[in-house]
Amino acid sequence: MRVLLVHAYLGRDEADGLLYPIAIVTLGTVLKQKGYEVRCLDPNPQNRGYDPIGEAVKEFQPDVVGISQRNVDTTQLRDPWLYIKTLQPTVDLIRSIKSDVKIIVGGAAFSLFAEKIVQRTPGIDFGIYQEGEESLPELLENLNQPEKVKGIIIRHQDGSTTFTGHREPPELGKLPIPDRDLVDPRPYFSTMGSIGIETKRGCYLRCIYCSYPFLNGANIRQKSPKQIVDEIYFLKDKYEVPGFMFLDSVFNLPQNHAEEICNELIRRGNKTPWTAWFDMRNITPEFVKLVREAGCKQLSFSPDALEENALKTLRKSFTRKDIDATVKTVSRIPGVRSGYAFFSAPPGTTPLGYLKMLAFFIRWNLTLVPRKKGGVGLSWIRIEPYTEIEQIALKEGIITPETDLLPETEEELLKLFYIHPKMKWTQPISHFLLDSVNFAARLMGKKVRHTGRRSHKGLSDSVSHGINPDNAG
Repeated sequence: MRVLLVHAYLGRDEADGLLYPIAIVTLGTVLKQKGYEVRCLDPNPQNRGYDPIGEAVKEFQPDVVGISQRNVDTTQLRDPWLYIKTLQPTVDLIRSIKSDVKIIVGGAAFSLFAEKIVQRTPGIDFGIYQEGEESLPELLENLNQPEKVKGIIIRHQDGSTTFTGHREPPELGKLPIPDRDLVDPRPYFSTMGSIGIETKRGCYLRCIYCSYPFLNGANIRQKSPKQIVDEIYFLKDKYEVPGFMFLDSVFNLPQNHAEEICNELIRRGNKTPWTAWFDMRNITPEFVKLVREAGCKQLSFSPDALEENALKTLRKSFTRKDIDATVKTVSRIPGVRSGYAFFSAPPGTTPLGYLKMLAFFIRWNLTLVPRKKGGVGLSWIRIEPYTEIEQIALKEGIITPETDLLPETEEELLKLFYIHPKMKWTQPISHFLLDSVNFAARLMGKKVRHTGRRSHKGLSDSVSHGINPDNAG
């Protein structure tokens, strides 16, 4: 059986921020081991629209096409763009070339809106719900009896759907090292400067805006430090990668796992730079020096707010005291940068808290950026399903029960960001501040990049010239 796996076309040129399509490469590796003839395609680096997809279908003549929908949209208030609007044209193009092909859609964004996307997109046969390393090959073995496979959305001829039920997620340690020959990583080096490495899945934190616990579960599943470093060295030896980023939602949870990875990198003499997102607890001088010795060049943090009430409302795992201690610790240690992402007036914010955040934003950008030590970003929460922020937004009247969180236009997308009902006066101030930062960055000859908080899925539109967390896919 021939299987073509396609990373969804983004619908525009994003040459400054292309993310490596790790999802289709991981799935393709699993399928190859099971004897399938597999090709993987990311049309986005070619900047030729849908043409690479059509050409691949004509040449390869696949029996099955899988489409990975990584993001619904940018999740950026200042850069609203719908990636999902390319899905139907992609399906139509594939069907026009090979009408009998089976089309399967999956990916993080798909799982957030699984049945709705399948119902809205004629031409889809099946959807892979949540993680697909086990459900996809099982579905390929049972295309005539898909109801036997857990974790599948089946689209019937009348447009109705059937969900076959939840399945347990795969054991991460049993998955093979992704065969990146399926998609050559080198074209991505010039835009992101790094390639993503996955050390774990799952997150037991309860941040009110985050869909990670829904997508990957609250229980953490880890790869061993040796597996992780083996993959890093394989990439270094074969592709001469200039850097890498750990794709975890939070690298140092649990702390001992992060320390073991760093010690293994040190033991093997790693010199390749890397970055990661960190929890703000336990950021001691000793720990920062450990990650620096292991090759870390930037520690990125998501404090999101400064005042205690807002931190509690956001269900953050740390306090203002932790934030201050972390900032001081990292800023005093040479050889590492730090980035901090905040939301503009999130739930629980007071006028005084907002002003404190602005003072932090200005002070630490002025302190860190000129010294090339990092920077501070500012963003807005994109309201997503299966999150507590959805319920808060409903209670506060920001959205209604009729609001569709899967927008069909950019205008609809703009209505899906959390704007504090009592703090609307902060919006022009935040935008002015970000415009000023952008202008200053251009004067200094720096690139200003819109970077999503989430390494896999995109969460907030952190706009900065200093954070640059290299979400490497």
